[in-house]
Amino acid sequence: MTTHCHYDHIMGISKFPPTARTDTTGASGASGAAPCGPNSNSLTQSPRSTPPTTVLTSALGKPFVTPYSNLQKHSLADTLGLSAPKYDVGIWAEDYSQVVYHHDHHETSTTPNPTRIATPYTILHTPGHTPDSLSWYDAEHRVICVGDSFYLKHVDAAHKAPWGDEPPMPTMFNLESDLADWWRSLHKVLDFVVRKNRELADGVVETRKSASPSEGSVVGDDGAGQTSHSRQPSSFSIWPFSTNRSASLQTGFEPRKATESHLTFRSSTTPSATSDPWLLVDLNPNQSHTETAPRVRLAGAHSTSRADALDAILEIRAFVAAILRDDGTIPKRRVEDGNRGEEMWLWDHALVADKAGPDTALLKSGRRFSVLSPLVVVQEGRRRIPRAEWFDV
Repeated sequence: MTTHCHYDHIMGISKFPPTARTDTTGASGASGAAPCGPNSNSLTQSPRSTPPTTVLTSALGKPFVTPYSNLQKHSLADTLGLSAPKYDVGIWAEDYSQVVYHHDHHETSTTPNPTRIATPYTILHTPGHTPDSLSWYDAEHRVICVGDSFYLKHVDAAHKAPWGDEPPMPTMFNLESDLADWWRSLHKVLDFVVRKNRELADGVVETRKSASPSEGSVVGDDGAGQTSHSRQPSSFSIWPFSTNRSASLQTGFEPRKATESHLTFRSSTTPSATSDPWLLVDLNPNQSHTETAPRVRLAGAHSTSRADALDAILEIRAFVAAILRDDGTIPKRRVEDGNRGEEMWLWDHALVADKAGPDTALLKSGRRFSVLSPLVVVQEGRRRIPRAEWFDV
């Protein structure tokens, strides 16, 4: 499932078995497969020894990623001197559709396979970060994955990655982003999560205890008491635009040349994917026990995996509302222009040293998020999003 087409979310597709070239229908109301480019992966022409890979993409974003020239452009691969992978989309997923996998009988199989496999995944169209952005909800694990739409800038699990500490990352927008669409999508996910939390609270289920249970309470939009993480970070991190490090102001990865990638891509001469340092996250840590059904958790780039979804949505909404108000409550700084010459700005509480200590009022809201965006995207959002929706948030 591709949450969107940016290079850092699709380059790994080439590590999977080739995609199928035959039409399939895989989600309620979804259309059949169509190639993302005129020349699909040549491996698809070979006799299949393993089942082909089925790629799922938002049906809303089809014009954004087809034909292949659009994928190459909108994946941002062009800006880094890369070539986007060539693959077929097997499932063009419709909004609120349940993913149903249609399985062709594998020619090397000795036993019959089911031809239709229902999954616990529900797709939501959530354009904004890109026009093809989608989110998916896993009913089995009660997790909603929002891709790059928004995410915590740093989490404890990021310290345990096999390749070293993950740097703090702002929620990023680019010239193809639409903040008004993003705002509507955020409220769509908010409504979905509130509804699922209510459903989960209706009964007692067998589940696994969370490693980081929620503490405290906060009143959501519906007036119902909601649990909330009361712990706050002891230090703050900022997306890097300076090499000066201090105890109160930590930078992440360093500025790079416009042609440099933030990721390392494996060439055809390097070892296979088995040597890649994957970080697997246990969604249900610790032993199983019976308790009231937990709330929906949030997954997203670049390292968010078990945050309380409702808490995070309300926080990022308040953070972006403050950016739109431009009332000075969130420090901002112009940073290096983007690869296409666009004027870029960073909004982050960590831009100013916290001299008052960890118990200041600022700790209570917005410290878990930062935003990096072209100024024009914010200005257009300020113009198109109804003022009443963000002025008093």
